[in-house]
Amino acid sequence: MRLIESIARDEKIACELERLPAFLYTPREDQVDLLRDEMRLAREIGYAAEWADPSEVPFKAVAAVRFPDQGKFHVRKYLLGVVAACERLGVRFFEGTECTKVEEGKPLRVKTTDGHVITADFLVAASNTPWHVKLTFHTKLTAYRTYAVGFRVPRGVFGEALYWDTLDPYHYTRVEREGENDLVILGGEDHRQGEESDTEDRWLALVRHMREATDDFVVAHQWSGEIYETQDDMPYIGVAPGRPDNELVITGDSGTGMTNGTVGALMVTERILGRGTPWDEMYDPSRATRGLHGVAGALVKSAGDATGLARKLLKPGEIESADELAPGQGGILRQGLRKLAVARRMDGKLCALDAACTHAGCEVAWNHGEQSWDCPCHGGRFTPEGEVLHGPPVKPMRSVSLDELRRETRS
Repeated sequence: MRLIESIARDEKIACELERLPAFLYTPREDQVDLLRDEMRLAREIGYAAEWADPSEVPFKAVAAVRFPDQGKFHVRKYLLGVVAACERLGVRFFEGTECTKVEEGKPLRVKTTDGHVITADFLVAASNTPWHVKLTFHTKLTAYRTYAVGFRVPRGVFGEALYWDTLDPYHYTRVEREGENDLVILGGEDHRQGEESDTEDRWLALVRHMREATDDFVVAHQWSGEIYETQDDMPYIGVAPGRPDNELVITGDSGTGMTNGTVGALMVTERILGRGTPWDEMYDPSRATRGLHGVAGALVKSAGDATGLARKLLKPGEIESADELAPGQGGILRQGLRKLAVARRMDGKLCALDAACTHAGCEVAWNHGEQSWDCPCHGGRFTPEGEVLHGPPVKPMRSVSLDELRRETRS
């Protein structure tokens, strides 16, 4: 937080940075002791956490902890200022340059989809999920979708604060002043990617949650994003598992990329300069999962992945014919041992693909709310036409012609 503040101050970046309190609250009586434990632990490690009156929280709450002196800023404005400062120092940026392969060495070589080759002493993959590491690393990450709605609310319902709760799935809230109203960004309702067929229900759940605070609102925006959770809830920052020591990653941010991204930048800078930080072991991407909780969680996740994959392979297709699909709908069509991902776009155009994700061969699932094919194994996403929306896959899904689809259907 202090580094972000100093950069914004020294570079004169107008990013609406301010200090304000944050409230962790619970609406459940059986979680009050959990909240007290959280407050005690926070105090032990140096936070000025304090028991708060739950009436300070606009949502239903039976207990709350206040964390004074937290921070909020406009991330894009901040990053644009950082980019300008870097460019002044000679750094070059190439947006839209997709890397597809890394050749080990010192220096290493990175190939792009356009045929260019970048030679470098170090590579830092600070993407949502690293695309160049071995498949085993992706078993350490679980992709989740997270949802957000922007509500216009009369001034005064929400205080100058941040809020998040202890529910599962949980909710988080940020307030922006906007003229005579507030723009309240309410997020959460996370779930593992590919497990929900109708993601629009998640936005509706956020609307219902807002009604705990007020009925006087207008929905102004809604969107979703993708986050990656690790087995022990700590990010992976350092040398990529199974790769040379000049290939570094920053990933597994669990939705807290503002702070973890800054911590990651500090740590990889020190590593590149040949030094290190006191946190290298804690964030080591090759670390073993700590504690029985982490081990049990990893085993449950692996068993769930295997069971889910077997169930998908053995169950019949979700649809019997492409004719069943209305605009905006998609489904899996089984033809013998083959499975096709078939979707009808909102304009009525029919698209057919091989149903296997091009990253590891897992079967994709249709995301109705966002009109995409999502992979439940490692988080890849594709358009109805099969183009990559989100890594780790770098290759599009194989298209199936409508003539081929008709032949498959008749057979």
